[in-house]
Amino acid sequence: MVPIFYRQITVRGSVSEVKITLKIVLFVVALGLVGCTTTSSLQKELAAGGIPKFDGYVTPINIPVLLRYKPTDFRFKASMAISIDTGRKSAQSHVEMVVKSKIRKLGNLLTHDVAFDKFVVNGKIDSLSGFTVRALTDARGTTREMELVGVELDEKGQKSLESIIDALGNTTTLPEMPVRSGDSWKVNSLSVMAEAWEYVEPPELLDLFDIEYTVDGWGVVDGRKLMITSADKTITTRIKGEDIQITQHGYQLWDVETAQKIEIRELMVMTWRNRPDLSVKILSHGTQF
Repeated sequence: MVPIFYRQITVRGSVSEVKITLKIVLFVVALGLVGCTTTSSLQKELAAGGIPKFDGYVTPINIPVLLRYKPTDFRFKASMAISIDTGRKSAQSHVEMVVKSKIRKLGNLLTHDVAFDKFVVNGKIDSLSGFTVRALTDARGTTREMELVGVELDEKGQKSLESIIDALGNTTTLPEMPVRSGDSWKVNSLSVMAEAWEYVEPPELLDLFDIEYTVDGWGVVDGRKLMITSADKTITTRIKGEDIQITQHGYQLWDVETAQKIEIRELMVMTWRNRPDLSVKILSHGTQF
């Protein structure tokens, strides 16, 4: 799933800052985007069209695999190319970041420290560089507590943070049962986003829909045996009273030992039913390094 990402001028400690901060928290914790190619190549790929597909050999997973987060350290880069077409003109935007993540055991739970070593929006280093998200979760990724390091929140912002923590606590990021080829599981990440927006935008902003991963099988990449999942879904939702069709395509490569995504490539296309000349396309790519 690729997030609906947009820039907004931030004012320290204000609701505006909370808004973009929560988008970033969702981006990392709920959606788990990792890795990247260069932004210029992503823009070219986005302009050329096509659907991201894993081009390697896939073998079935017959013995079910249980996905659970485990202590680990990793770094990843992430890139998104964004294109907005209004019929009369078009605009492109891009986001790049380098993130360092550390997961540790704390009793029966896990702590996640996610630090933004670099965050670049349209070629400019963003103030979120150096920003850190800390979360306490169970092995499935259900969030119990969260704190933001490097940002100050006002009272309304703190309530918004509490709202997103409650929402993340009810969001399953990993399947409850072991999975094999053909199995699917859903992650209601947009319900988390809606909870986060309760204090910063009208709560009726959008109807909710689920991310869905389908297990395809095993693949071998650079000598590593990885689980391959795919996303292929079209839904119609409402944003600010308008019917919008959202199509998602892409694949994800998982290290089943740590339940971390090693690579993803995903495309989201949004079209407006009442404004057929308007469309938004977002292409994301990533690899752990």
